[in-house]
Amino acid sequence: MQVLAAKPYEFVLDLRSGPRFVRHGENLLRIDPDDSGDRVRVRQFGAVCPHERTLPAFQAPTYVWLGTFGRTYVSVPGRATIPLSLALRVDIDGPRLDLGSADASFSYPVRPDQIGLAFTLREHLVEIVDVVPAPGTRHDGQRWQTYGAVPVVNVQLAVTPLSAP
Repeated sequence: MQVLAAKPYEFVLDLRSGPRFVRHGENLLRIDPDDSGDRVRVRQFGAVCPHERTLPAFQAPTYVWLGTFGRTYVSVPGRATIPLSLALRVDIDGPRLDLGSADASFSYPVRPDQIGLAFTLREHLVEIVDVVPAPGTRHDGQRWQTYGAVPVVNVQLAVTPLSAP
């Protein structure tokens, strides 16, 4: 059984391995297999804006918001042939921040205590400025807790272009 999503790299091959979230266009899908693995329950949640956006190259520090139901992927061209990518991936245990460039990539679970954490990706410095959970979502120090079907979290990043090497 296979579920395809908006991008070739966003798909679920084995639905029996547990609940999953998949972003599909303007929707977030929660996929829950039954105990036998023969059937799945799919719940659809509408997003508030398109999944991704390409921004022009940054000339000055720029702030970018990523959110569970908002924009989850932003790309920024640079001097490299592979652009800077900023993504908030929704996992069953909570959001993950995926950052990538031609030379580096980082993937971290998002937590409120990560404010100030910074990453250098080729020609950009990316810093976590704020982590804002929606009402009904909280982090207990170990993992995200929610009253809903998905932890709803927004992350603000500061992206600063670095001078040419």
